[in-house]
Amino acid sequence: MKNLVITIGREFGSGGHEVGKRLAKKLGISLYDEKLIELAAEKTGFNKEYVKENDEKTPKFSAIGLRTAFAPEFYQLTNLDNIQIEQYNIVKEIAQKESCIIVGRGSDYALRDIGSINIFLHAPLTDRVNRKLALEKGDETLSYGDMENKVQQVDKQHRKYYEYYSDKKWGNSQSYDFCINTSALGIDGTVDLIASFVKDYGKTSIMPD
Repeated sequence: MKNLVITIGREFGSGGHEVGKRLAKKLGISLYDEKLIELAAEKTGFNKEYVKENDEKTPKFSAIGLRTAFAPEFYQLTNLDNIQIEQYNIVKEIAQKESCIIVGRGSDYALRDIGSINIFLHAPLTDRVNRKLALEKGDETLSYGDMENKVQQVDKQHRKYYEYYSDKKWGNSQSYDFCINTSALGIDGTVDLIASFVKDYGKTSIMPD
């Protein structure tokens, strides 16, 4: 039986990790998010903190992506490229081994030849800023403006990373099976909706209707 593999792309602050964690518990399968940093550090030999610092980032000086990077006669691989190559390999190994949920890291693209259910989570900017401020409530130095800048910067980083290492558009509905506004349903409502979607996914095509 084919493993159930769900990938979650997300705007920063939309609840990607929390949705993934609760969904994994509901479905009784593994979650891979921060764990991918540890596995990539083991594979590459780089320090874990270095991998974490450069997680979902792209080389600053190059305008070409990983698809070209596999042609070494035209491109010298950077440390970030090597990290991403290993993460792609890790994601594929995990998907072939077990049912799981994988957050970010271009995992939907990595699994394009294996198959996965690909979800994208988004929410209005104001809601995402307020959510991150609530989660950081112990830090009195953070203003709304500071957090808004951070949210927008991380979104920009995620978009650049995804589009650099794939041939798809980050956040575009055509890149995913299901896009969900988490503000409309909340975290638990989003988890329930995805679980229902996964249950019926691929059962019957309604397109002929």
